[in-house]
Amino acid sequence: SVLSDDAIERILEDMEEGDGQSIWEKLSTSDPADLTNYLSREHPQTVAVVLSRIRPEASAKLMGRFEQDFAEEVIMRLSNVSSLGSAVMDAVKTSIEGDFLRGARSRKSKRKPDEVIGSIFNFLGSDKRGELMSGLEAKAPDLALAVQRKMFTFNDIPARVDRASVSMIVREVDNELLIKALVFAQKNSVDSMEYILGNISRRLGDQIREQMETASMPNSREGEDSQFQVVSVIRKMADRGVIELRMPEEDDDLGAD
Repeated sequence: SVLSDDAIERILEDMEEGDGQSIWEKLSTSDPADLTNYLSREHPQTVAVVLSRIRPEASAKLMGRFEQDFAEEVIMRLSNVSSLGSAVMDAVKTSIEGDFLRGARSRKSKRKPDEVIGSIFNFLGSDKRGELMSGLEAKAPDLALAVQRKMFTFNDIPARVDRASVSMIVREVDNELLIKALVFAQKNSVDSMEYILGNISRRLGDQIREQMETASMPNSREGEDSQFQVVSVIRKMADRGVIELRMPEEDDDLGAD
């Protein structure tokens, strides 16, 4: 039988801890290596429940460490985290009451599967994201399309950010962080680099290019982290209403002056 949402909610709410900190918050700050080893032994549905509730950046770190087949199975399970059979729910409860998930109050996530998966994919490295997206497209093309519409990565800047907003973003992002992101973009996102540099004043663009010439190429971890942080700034600006992000399906001519 399938447990109702209310039943799932009661199981999660039965567990409390004196400091009031959510178990999912505790998991979000746990050591990724230890947590990966722990979850890799669990049922993929159990892992999907956990990943749907912790911070997306923490979920991404775990997803990047899982074996490919296991990660793809978890992604598919994320599309249906609320329809849990009693056996699977027992596994979830056991995990929650274990070393990592012992006792705290939590509320069941209300986000849609495409939002959960999209949030996780936003924080994955480009190689791992590409591998998992390919698997998702093969197994669930409609879900893959919905996920793509929820995602926003550094590569999406030309399609999602209008020209007039680029200068505001450049002023908002820390200069050292921006330089590192743009230098790494020469390796993984040339279109985004050129779009940013091509939509600011020529004087500022020349200054940034000069700084890029003397900067060293960051390693993959540092480079992608810097791009994640730039995207985070853009998202926060959009949340505040300072800029507006285009939807991926819009066909506006971004190249028009």
